[in-house]
Amino acid sequence: MRQKIRPFETSDSETAFDLWLAQYDLERQKNRLLPVYGQKEKGRIFRNICERSSNAGFCVFDDAKMIGFMLTGDQFRFKSQPAVIVPEYAHAAIEDGKSEIYQLMYQELSAVWAENKLSLHIIGHFANDQPLRETLFFLGFGAILAERVTECAAQEGAPDSGISEFFSVDSMIEIEQEHRAFYPQAPTFILKDTDRDGIRADLENLIAEGNHIFVYEEEGVPSGFFIVGESSREEDTEGFLLRETNTAQIKGAYLKPAFRGKGIGASLLQKSMQWASENGFHRLFVEHETANVLGARFWSRHFSPYLYYSLRYIDPMVL
Repeated sequence: MRQKIRPFETSDSETAFDLWLAQYDLERQKNRLLPVYGQKEKGRIFRNICERSSNAGFCVFDDAKMIGFMLTGDQFRFKSQPAVIVPEYAHAAIEDGKSEIYQLMYQELSAVWAENKLSLHIIGHFANDQPLRETLFFLGFGAILAERVTECAAQEGAPDSGISEFFSVDSMIEIEQEHRAFYPQAPTFILKDTDRDGIRADLENLIAEGNHIFVYEEEGVPSGFFIVGESSREEDTEGFLLRETNTAQIKGAYLKPAFRGKGIGASLLQKSMQWASENGFHRLFVEHETANVLGARFWSRHFSPYLYYSLRYIDPMVL
Protein backbone atom coordinates (compact mmCIF):
# COMPACT_ATOMS: atom_id res chain seq x y z
CA MET A 1 0.00 0.00 0.00
CA ARG A 2 1.41 3.38 -1.07
CA GLN A 3 -0.23 5.89 1.27
CA LYS A 4 -0.35 9.56 0.37
CA ILE A 5 -1.94 12.20 2.60
CA ARG A 6 -3.15 15.63 1.54
CA PRO A 7 -5.56 18.32 2.82
CA PHE A 8 -9.27 17.57 2.43
CA GLU A 9 -11.09 19.44 -0.32
CA THR A 10 -14.82 20.04 -0.77
CA SER A 11 -14.75 17.89 -3.90
CA ASP A 12 -13.74 14.94 -1.68
CA SER A 13 -17.05 15.02 0.22
CA GLU A 14 -18.93 12.50 -1.92
CA THR A 15 -16.18 9.89 -1.70
CA ALA A 16 -15.78 10.59 2.01
CA PHE A 17 -19.48 9.94 2.60
CA ASP A 18 -19.27 6.59 0.77
CA LEU A 19 -16.28 5.64 2.94
CA TRP A 20 -18.15 6.66 6.11
CA LEU A 21 -21.27 4.78 5.02
CA ALA A 22 -19.27 1.57 4.62
CA GLN A 23 -18.04 1.96 8.23
CA TYR A 24 -21.55 2.70 9.47
CA ASP A 25 -22.85 -0.43 7.74
CA LEU A 26 -20.23 -2.50 9.58
CA GLU A 27 -21.43 -1.03 12.89
CA ARG A 28 -25.06 -1.69 11.97
CA GLN A 29 -24.24 -5.36 11.29
CA LYS A 30 -23.30 -5.58 14.97
CA ASN A 31 -26.22 -3.48 16.22
CA ARG A 32 -29.36 -3.92 14.14
CA LEU A 33 -31.23 -1.34 16.22
CA LEU A 34 -29.42 1.41 14.31
CA PRO A 35 -31.46 2.99 11.49
CA VAL A 36 -30.68 2.24 7.86
CA TYR A 37 -28.61 4.84 6.05
CA GLY A 38 -28.11 4.66 2.31
CA GLN A 39 -27.73 6.90 -0.70
CA LYS A 40 -31.39 7.92 -0.43
CA GLU A 41 -31.02 8.82 3.25
CA LYS A 42 -27.58 10.41 3.02
CA GLY A 43 -28.74 14.06 2.91
CA ARG A 44 -28.16 15.03 6.54
CA ILE A 45 -24.81 13.24 6.93
CA PHE A 46 -23.52 14.37 3.54
CA ARG A 47 -24.57 17.97 4.24
CA ASN A 48 -22.63 18.01 7.50
CA ILE A 49 -19.52 16.57 5.84
CA CYS A 50 -19.76 19.29 3.18
CA GLU A 51 -20.24 22.01 5.82
CA ARG A 52 -17.00 20.93 7.53
CA SER A 53 -15.02 20.39 4.36
CA SER A 54 -13.60 23.92 4.65
CA ASN A 55 -12.30 23.17 8.16
CA ALA A 56 -8.85 21.69 8.70
CA GLY A 57 -8.92 18.09 7.48
CA PHE A 58 -6.93 15.42 5.69
CA CYS A 59 -7.56 12.45 3.47
CA VAL A 60 -5.35 9.46 2.71
CA PHE A 61 -5.06 7.79 -0.68
CA ASP A 62 -3.68 4.52 -1.98
CA ASP A 63 -2.90 5.51 -5.55
CA ALA A 64 -6.18 7.21 -6.64
CA LYS A 65 -8.42 5.52 -4.05
CA MET A 66 -9.39 7.37 -0.88
CA ILE A 67 -8.80 5.06 2.08
CA GLY A 68 -9.32 7.48 4.96
CA PHE A 69 -10.43 10.99 5.91
CA MET A 70 -10.70 13.10 9.07
CA LEU A 71 -12.26 16.56 9.45
CA THR A 72 -12.21 19.13 12.22
CA GLY A 73 -15.59 19.81 13.79
CA ASP A 74 -16.58 22.49 16.29
CA GLN A 75 -14.22 24.28 18.67
CA PHE A 76 -15.46 25.19 22.15
CA ARG A 77 -14.57 25.41 25.84
CA PHE A 78 -14.72 22.11 27.73
CA LYS A 79 -13.48 21.42 31.25
CA SER A 80 -12.09 24.97 31.29
CA GLN A 81 -9.87 24.18 28.28
CA PRO A 82 -10.04 25.01 24.54
CA ALA A 83 -11.39 21.87 22.87
CA VAL A 84 -11.97 20.54 19.38
CA ILE A 85 -14.12 17.63 18.26
CA VAL A 86 -14.14 15.25 15.31
CA PRO A 87 -17.81 14.18 15.09
CA GLU A 88 -18.74 10.56 14.46
CA TYR A 89 -19.59 11.30 10.80
CA ALA A 90 -16.41 13.31 10.10
CA HIS A 91 -13.91 10.46 9.79
CA ALA A 92 -13.56 6.93 8.40
CA ALA A 93 -10.97 4.53 7.02
CA ILE A 94 -10.87 1.16 5.30
CA GLU A 95 -10.31 -1.92 7.44
CA ASP A 96 -6.99 -2.91 5.90
CA GLY A 97 -4.29 -0.87 7.61
CA LYS A 98 -6.83 1.16 9.62
CA SER A 99 -4.51 1.78 12.57
CA GLU A 100 -1.72 3.23 10.42
CA ILE A 101 -4.20 5.38 8.47
CA TYR A 102 -5.64 6.91 11.63
CA GLN A 103 -2.21 7.46 13.14
CA LEU A 104 -1.18 9.35 10.01
CA MET A 105 -4.34 11.47 9.89
CA TYR A 106 -4.26 12.32 13.58
CA GLN A 107 -0.57 13.24 13.41
CA GLU A 108 -1.26 15.77 10.68
CA LEU A 109 -4.51 17.13 12.10
CA SER A 110 -3.32 17.39 15.70
CA ALA A 111 -0.41 19.52 14.48
CA VAL A 112 -2.94 21.98 13.07
CA TRP A 113 -4.88 21.94 16.35
CA ALA A 114 -1.67 22.57 18.29
CA GLU A 115 -1.04 25.70 16.22
CA ASN A 116 -4.47 26.90 17.39
CA LYS A 117 -3.68 26.08 21.05
CA LEU A 118 -6.42 23.43 21.30
CA SER A 119 -5.52 21.28 24.30
CA LEU A 120 -8.50 18.90 24.42
CA HIS A 121 -9.03 16.58 21.44
CA ILE A 122 -12.35 14.71 21.26
CA ILE A 123 -13.33 12.04 18.72
CA GLY A 124 -16.73 10.38 18.37
CA HIS A 125 -16.38 6.80 17.07
CA PHE A 126 -18.38 3.60 16.66
CA ALA A 127 -18.43 1.43 19.76
CA ASN A 128 -17.80 -1.86 17.96
CA ASP A 129 -14.86 -0.64 15.87
CA GLN A 130 -12.24 -2.46 17.93
CA PRO A 131 -9.21 -1.56 15.74
CA LEU A 132 -10.02 2.14 16.00
CA ARG A 133 -10.73 1.94 19.74
CA GLU A 134 -7.34 0.33 20.29
CA THR A 135 -5.59 2.87 18.05
CA LEU A 136 -7.11 5.79 19.95
CA PHE A 137 -6.17 4.18 23.26
CA PHE A 138 -2.51 3.98 22.24
CA LEU A 139 -2.67 7.56 20.98
CA GLY A 140 -3.58 8.64 24.51
CA PHE A 141 -7.37 8.88 24.29
CA GLY A 142 -9.81 7.73 26.98
CA ALA A 143 -13.58 7.33 26.84
CA ILE A 144 -15.74 10.11 28.32
CA LEU A 145 -19.24 9.50 26.92
CA ALA A 146 -21.26 6.56 25.59
CA GLU A 147 -24.43 6.53 23.51
CA ARG A 148 -26.55 3.39 23.79
CA VAL A 149 -29.74 2.21 22.13
CA THR A 150 -32.48 -0.33 22.81
CA GLU A 151 -35.78 -1.31 21.25
CA CYS A 152 -39.04 0.02 22.64
CA ALA A 153 -40.22 -3.22 24.22
CA ALA A 154 -41.47 -4.21 27.66
CA GLN A 155 -38.73 -4.81 30.22
CA GLU A 156 -38.84 -7.04 33.25
CA GLY A 157 -38.96 -5.12 36.51
CA ALA A 158 -40.89 -4.43 39.66
CA PRO A 159 -44.57 -3.46 39.41
CA ASP A 160 -44.98 0.23 38.59
CA SER A 161 -46.95 1.07 41.74
CA GLY A 162 -45.80 4.41 43.07
CA ILE A 163 -44.84 5.59 39.57
CA SER A 164 -46.78 8.40 37.95
CA GLU A 165 -46.25 11.34 35.65
CA PHE A 166 -45.38 14.46 37.64
CA PHE A 167 -47.45 17.64 37.57
CA SER A 168 -45.42 20.07 39.69
CA VAL A 169 -42.03 21.57 38.77
CA ASP A 170 -41.50 22.73 42.35
CA SER A 171 -41.80 19.16 43.66
CA MET A 172 -38.91 18.12 41.38
CA ILE A 173 -36.37 20.78 42.29
CA GLU A 174 -34.97 19.12 45.42
CA ILE A 175 -34.39 15.71 43.83
CA GLU A 176 -32.89 17.32 40.72
CA GLN A 177 -30.52 19.27 42.97
CA GLU A 178 -29.48 15.98 44.58
CA HIS A 179 -29.09 14.45 41.12
CA ARG A 180 -26.75 17.21 39.96
CA ALA A 181 -24.79 17.14 43.22
CA PHE A 182 -24.01 13.47 42.51
CA TYR A 183 -21.81 14.19 39.48
CA PRO A 184 -18.87 16.04 41.12
CA GLN A 185 -18.30 13.01 43.38
CA ALA A 186 -15.71 10.30 42.65
CA PRO A 187 -15.19 8.85 40.14
CA THR A 188 -17.30 11.00 37.78
CA PHE A 189 -15.90 14.43 38.74
CA ILE A 190 -18.25 16.52 36.58
CA LEU A 191 -19.51 19.88 37.81
CA LYS A 192 -23.24 20.58 37.42
CA ASP A 193 -25.22 23.73 38.15
CA THR A 194 -27.39 23.20 41.26
CA ASP A 195 -28.99 26.65 41.34
CA ARG A 196 -32.72 26.32 42.07
CA ASP A 197 -33.79 28.96 39.56
CA GLY A 198 -31.68 27.34 36.87
CA ILE A 199 -33.14 23.92 37.63
CA ARG A 200 -36.67 25.30 37.52
CA ALA A 201 -36.01 26.92 34.14
CA ASP A 202 -34.47 23.72 32.76
CA LEU A 203 -37.44 21.60 33.88
CA GLU A 204 -39.92 24.08 32.48
CA ASN A 205 -38.08 24.05 29.15
CA LEU A 206 -38.09 20.24 29.05
CA ILE A 207 -41.84 20.15 29.61
CA ALA A 208 -42.47 22.92 27.07
CA GLU A 209 -40.56 20.85 24.49
CA GLY A 210 -42.95 17.93 25.00
CA ASN A 211 -40.86 15.70 27.23
CA HIS A 212 -42.42 13.57 29.98
CA ILE A 213 -41.18 13.02 33.55
CA PHE A 214 -42.09 9.75 35.28
CA VAL A 215 -41.59 9.83 39.04
CA TYR A 216 -41.41 7.20 41.76
CA GLU A 217 -42.87 8.58 44.97
CA GLU A 218 -42.50 7.35 48.53
CA GLU A 219 -45.03 8.90 50.93
CA GLY A 220 -45.68 11.66 48.41
CA VAL A 221 -42.00 12.59 48.04
CA PRO A 222 -40.21 12.06 44.69
CA SER A 223 -37.46 9.46 45.19
CA GLY A 224 -36.55 8.76 41.58
CA PHE A 225 -37.40 9.89 38.07
CA PHE A 226 -36.86 9.32 34.34
CA ILE A 227 -37.25 12.05 31.72
CA VAL A 228 -38.16 10.80 28.24
CA GLY A 229 -39.06 12.48 24.97
CA GLU A 230 -38.36 12.61 21.27
CA SER A 231 -34.68 12.67 20.35
CA SER A 232 -33.50 16.25 19.92
CA ARG A 233 -33.68 17.72 16.43
CA GLU A 234 -30.93 20.26 17.09
CA GLU A 235 -27.74 19.68 15.11
CA ASP A 236 -25.27 20.21 17.94
CA THR A 237 -26.76 17.86 20.55
CA GLU A 238 -26.33 14.19 21.39
CA GLY A 239 -27.84 11.41 19.29
CA PHE A 240 -26.95 12.97 15.93
CA LEU A 241 -27.09 9.69 14.00
CA LEU A 242 -30.55 8.91 15.42
CA ARG A 243 -32.09 12.29 14.67
CA GLU A 244 -35.26 12.21 12.56
CA THR A 245 -35.38 8.39 12.74
CA ASN A 246 -38.41 7.92 15.03
CA THR A 247 -36.19 7.61 18.10
CA ALA A 248 -37.01 8.55 21.71
CA GLN A 249 -34.40 9.58 24.27
CA ILE A 250 -33.85 9.26 28.00
CA LYS A 251 -32.90 12.84 28.87
CA GLY A 252 -32.39 12.47 32.59
CA ALA A 253 -32.62 9.80 35.29
CA TYR A 254 -31.90 9.51 39.00
CA LEU A 255 -32.79 7.31 41.96
CA LYS A 256 -32.00 8.17 45.57
CA PRO A 257 -29.47 5.78 47.17
CA ALA A 258 -31.97 4.20 49.60
CA PHE A 259 -34.17 3.05 46.70
CA ARG A 260 -31.52 1.49 44.48
CA GLY A 261 -31.30 -2.25 43.88
CA LYS A 262 -35.05 -2.76 44.33
CA GLY A 263 -36.15 -2.83 40.70
CA ILE A 264 -37.49 0.73 40.79
CA GLY A 265 -35.07 1.93 38.11
CA ALA A 266 -36.14 -0.93 35.85
CA SER A 267 -39.79 0.00 36.43
CA LEU A 268 -39.13 3.64 35.56
CA LEU A 269 -37.38 2.48 32.40
CA GLN A 270 -40.29 0.19 31.57
CA LYS A 271 -42.69 3.10 31.98
CA SER A 272 -40.55 5.24 29.69
CA MET A 273 -40.40 2.45 27.09
CA GLN A 274 -44.15 2.03 27.30
CA TRP A 275 -44.62 5.73 26.60
CA ALA A 276 -42.19 5.58 23.68
CA SER A 277 -43.87 2.49 22.19
CA GLU A 278 -47.36 3.93 22.55
CA ASN A 279 -46.22 7.09 20.79
CA GLY A 280 -44.83 5.20 17.80
CA PHE A 281 -41.10 5.38 18.46
CA HIS A 282 -38.97 2.52 17.12
CA ARG A 283 -36.05 2.76 19.53
CA LEU A 284 -34.86 4.47 22.70
CA PHE A 285 -31.39 5.86 23.31
CA VAL A 286 -29.42 7.33 26.19
CA GLU A 287 -26.12 9.18 26.52
CA HIS A 288 -24.11 8.85 29.73
CA GLU A 289 -20.68 9.62 31.16
CA THR A 290 -18.52 6.51 31.09
CA ALA A 291 -17.05 7.40 34.51
CA ASN A 292 -20.53 7.43 36.05
CA VAL A 293 -20.09 3.89 37.38
CA LEU A 294 -23.60 3.43 38.79
CA GLY A 295 -25.30 4.86 35.73
CA ALA A 296 -23.09 2.95 33.30
CA ARG A 297 -23.87 -0.35 35.04
CA PHE A 298 -27.60 0.26 34.75
CA TRP A 299 -27.61 1.44 31.15
CA SER A 300 -25.34 -1.40 30.01
CA ARG A 301 -27.85 -3.95 31.31
CA HIS A 302 -30.64 -2.59 29.15
CA PHE A 303 -28.98 -0.77 26.22
CA SER A 304 -26.35 -1.66 23.59
CA PRO A 305 -23.51 0.80 22.88
CA TYR A 306 -23.14 2.15 19.36
CA LEU A 307 -21.01 5.25 19.90
CA TYR A 308 -18.25 6.41 22.23
CA TYR A 309 -16.62 9.81 22.63
CA SER A 310 -12.95 9.69 23.55
CA LEU A 311 -10.76 12.55 24.77
CA ARG A 312 -7.05 13.30 24.86
CA TYR A 313 -5.54 16.05 27.00
CA ILE A 314 -2.52 17.94 25.69
CA ASP A 315 -0.42 19.91 28.18
CA PRO A 316 -0.90 23.59 27.19
CA MET A 317 2.77 24.16 28.05
CA VAL A 318 3.81 22.32 24.87
CA LEU A 319 1.42 24.19 22.59
